[in-house]
Amino acid sequence: MGGPGWARSLLVLGSVALLMVSIGGCSSSSDETAQGSPKSVPAAESSLLDLEIAMQLLSPSWMLQAAADPGKVTELIDGPGGEGWLKLFHGDLAGAEALFLGAEPMTDAQNKGSARAGQARVHLARARSLLRVADLQSEAAVALMRYREEHRGDVRQGPYERALSHLVLQAAGETVAPSTGQEPASVEPAPYQEALEALLAARTTAARAEVAPSDLDERLPALYRTRLRFVHAISVGDVESATTLLPSLFGGAEDVMDPLGADSQTGVTFQSLYFDPEVPRAMARYHLARAWHLGAGLDGPGEAISLAVQRSWGGPVPEAVRSRTLPSAGPQPAWFALFLGPAIDRADWEYYWGARDEGRSFLSVLQDQMPSVPWLDAVAMQEIRVIEVCVSGMRRDER
Repeated sequence: MGGPGWARSLLVLGSVALLMVSIGGCSSSSDETAQGSPKSVPAAESSLLDLEIAMQLLSPSWMLQAAADPGKVTELIDGPGGEGWLKLFHGDLAGAEALFLGAEPMTDAQNKGSARAGQARVHLARARSLLRVADLQSEAAVALMRYREEHRGDVRQGPYERALSHLVLQAAGETVAPSTGQEPASVEPAPYQEALEALLAARTTAARAEVAPSDLDERLPALYRTRLRFVHAISVGDVESATTLLPSLFGGAEDVMDPLGADSQTGVTFQSLYFDPEVPRAMARYHLARAWHLGAGLDGPGEAISLAVQRSWGGPVPEAVRSRTLPSAGPQPAWFALFLGPAIDRADWEYYWGARDEGRSFLSVLQDQMPSVPWLDAVAMQEIRVIEVCVSGMRRDER
């Protein structure tokens, strides 16, 4: 659905598609050597997957269901904005969104089921990428903060060190504050000191990120205040206000710049830049809220869309989001929500969106059936090459 891992998802999709017509197993080690594979799968360890088992595995997949109902596929592709599905399949979220939005899915919504489902998928893809960004940003900030704490004598300290360190830990869900010791002397006036302490106190007493705009100190940087208002709007489900604020969030500037002083000999000025991970997390929730709205009234695929939103929100979805609906577009196949995506069937979709207790990844199913192929471990090109070799072997067996 776009973002990191998309190419590998397409590779797996291609491999899985071949299972529908394959009756053999992996290629032999001599075949792999001939093709220059960096890692071999000995023929003795190859797992056979006959046609009957392959068809059983794929029977609930969107691919097989779409093949069994080509009229519905035509309905999707030929509907208003339907060509966006092809863009979505290739990971072109901007191109897909332009086509889906060009169909004006919010106008005459009951006849725009294809564009609504497609645009919901675009929002889900953007949300998934932003959630990963927020996680990586938080992990990196915690690691940097820990390093600075452990090497306090070797690194420059800024006036906002303590408040920003606590905000970093809070955003990561940690409750143990770092040992700050002697507060560093300010290297220049610190206009945000009290404002950051007030933000920290407000977040400590409120649910995380649900600090009301009235509690925001006007001494915080203007761009950061705007971003925090956006965070609050999404936390209470006020999508309209968030939409108004969205264009003002960008510009690349940091939320807070912590001045670390200057080298008097070289004239070099040092600074530490803070980016609040609650901001990309709120942006992800914005896209989740939009996906929920578009999916509400899509009888069939709407259930899978709402499940993805609930599993990704990180807490209860606000009532103001859950109550947003559009006119029904009529009954549609549930696989519309998965069409041309990396999740193979409903169980795989549930696993993909974090419902690990209810779903199971399709790759884990394949791993059980074909233990010699690294379906679950293919994170480097050499492992992916093994899958390619295996698929090539299947295709030769067909001939």
